[in-house]
Amino acid sequence: MPKLSDSTGVNSLIQVMNQMEALEIRPKVKGISRECQVIFMVLAKLREKVNRYIATWASIVAILVLLVFLVVQFITYREILYSDLVCLAKLETDILARTLAGFQEAKQPGFKISKDIEEKLKAEIKSISAEHTGIVKMRILEYDSRAGNWHEVYSLNGGFKYVLSDVEKKIAVFGSSFFLRGQEVWFNGEGFVTHSAAAIDTPDNTKLRVSIDIDANYYIKQQILISVLLFLFLTGIGIILVLQYRLLFLKLYKPLDNLIDGMKLISRGQMDYKVPVIHRDELGRFIESFNEMVAELKKAREDLTHELDVTREQKEKIFNIYRDVVYAVTQGKFLLVRDNELPGYVNEGDSLAEVAISKNEDVVLARNTFRQVMDKLFPNHKRGHKVLLCISEAATNIIKHAGNGIFTIKKMDDDCIRFVFADQGPGMDFDHLPSMLFFRGFSTEISLGCGFKLIYSIVDRIILSTSENGTTVIFDIMFCDKASDYGKNTALKQA
Repeated sequence: MPKLSDSTGVNSLIQVMNQMEALEIRPKVKGISRECQVIFMVLAKLREKVNRYIATWASIVAILVLLVFLVVQFITYREILYSDLVCLAKLETDILARTLAGFQEAKQPGFKISKDIEEKLKAEIKSISAEHTGIVKMRILEYDSRAGNWHEVYSLNGGFKYVLSDVEKKIAVFGSSFFLRGQEVWFNGEGFVTHSAAAIDTPDNTKLRVSIDIDANYYIKQQILISVLLFLFLTGIGIILVLQYRLLFLKLYKPLDNLIDGMKLISRGQMDYKVPVIHRDELGRFIESFNEMVAELKKAREDLTHELDVTREQKEKIFNIYRDVVYAVTQGKFLLVRDNELPGYVNEGDSLAEVAISKNEDVVLARNTFRQVMDKLFPNHKRGHKVLLCISEAATNIIKHAGNGIFTIKKMDDDCIRFVFADQGPGMDFDHLPSMLFFRGFSTEISLGCGFKLIYSIVDRIILSTSENGTTVIFDIMFCDKASDYGKNTALKQA
């Protein structure tokens, strides 16, 4: 088992540790090996980095919770302000109603507003405005039972206690849907007012009512102030979130996304791609190491590709030599072909019959199919029984070594029949081919066994193509007296 110190990664870390010692940055752990100290330091840095990002996420969540809390508090404060404004309007209305009911003139039928009452009302309105808020307008209404409505019998204009600046007016009007409550607070052209009314008790049961519009500018001022403060706070939170985003996403997730995208491109074969290094931190150094690793992998792949090309050329030369030797030794009777050359032999001739072979019963079917062809073309020919042995052997080996295949009978000319056996099995080993051809009884797990020698001795020509994609065996048989010269003539044609 290799020692820990033999690891390249640990050696690199030890070098970093030596540099740290040169800068007087030493680990505080004593009594343990240098390798363990390095591992502890790396784990500590990783834990610190993880804790840093956890703290960042926690702070973002805390800021969002605080933001929601402040918005809720603002809405609550706004409702409190409005409740105070409504209570104040009702109080001032009740004061004026009691004041009017206390006048001696109001106790007599046909209430009329004299100058004396008017002066007293102005003084009362001034007193109320000084103590509470300004009364912008006061009206006394009387109910007309005949007409069924209220009509004004007296009105008195006051003024605003609080004055809005032009900027505050524009802000309030612009944010009217946020600051105002529908028709309950409105802008009358000079400022914001709200309305309140109260009944006046009279001896003759005359239905009188006092209606006032009071100054609501203070209510608007308070909302503008708290809105500005909330806006400033939200701006600060936005700045903090942007900084958090830069820290968390731009320094962590963005480089990781670039790294993942780079891995996808590299996995598709773009070995020249380099992942951009955004920051010179731990992750940045890791990406640099990753780019160096990809460059080394690219060089290794180029070297491997070159070696494969050389090996492929050597195998091609060996195959050509091997094929020529076998072809010469068998005097043209046995021909090895490549997969790309095979269609020229398979498609040659006229198809007479085809049988799918996948079980033992299909061997019998193949034999019977051949008998039917022989009965039509060459009845009672003396080579028919030997050909049946070749068909049985080839079909049996398809089932044994490939599982299934196709047997085809083709007519080449008036005297020649071609038999094609094709499968998609594991292929044959060329190293065993001479033994299969020339030694009776030789057999391997993936060869045609001892029957291959039998087929070779019976047929006039064999064409073989075998690879990891499957094996195709073609043999031609002449049903005439010139069968012995078929291989030699074919050899001359090939030459």
